[in-house]
Amino acid sequence: MISLTAAITIITLFGVAVAYLQWTAMRDQMNEMRSQFQRDQRPYVMPTKVEPFPFAAGKPIMVNLRWVNYGKSPAIKVSGRSAIFFGANALEQADRWFELIEASKPLTSIPERIVPPGVPTDLKEAEFSTLSSIKAITQKNLIS
Repeated sequence: MISLTAAITIITLFGVAVAYLQWTAMRDQMNEMRSQFQRDQRPYVMPTKVEPFPFAAGKPIMVNLRWVNYGKSPAIKVSGRSAIFFGANALEQADRWFELIEASKPLTSIPERIVPPGVPTDLKEAEFSTLSSIKAITQKNLIS
């Protein structure tokens, strides 16, 4: 009788261990599925087209940057900062600009928008931002 009780106890403990391992595997699988669902449903905002304005001496360089949300959810609180750098010291200008951005965090004065998901049939209908150089282009820059 004692051996039967011991056998039932061992089988029960084995069943509990198997149930715990199955529960752990299901929990991990659920967490992975949740993570994949979030990645699948998230917004993916990417640039699609750059439309430069005509260059003119004495005026800043300007372009319209069109962008689209390729994801399945609206992109909320979309904002950004931009600048166009040109000339022989463009990299130094960019470095200084990024240093200023780092020093001025948090970004409080930048307007935000919501970008709905979906790709328009005509990219002219896509959301856009107008980017501008900090300084005006000179005649010398236009020639070289």
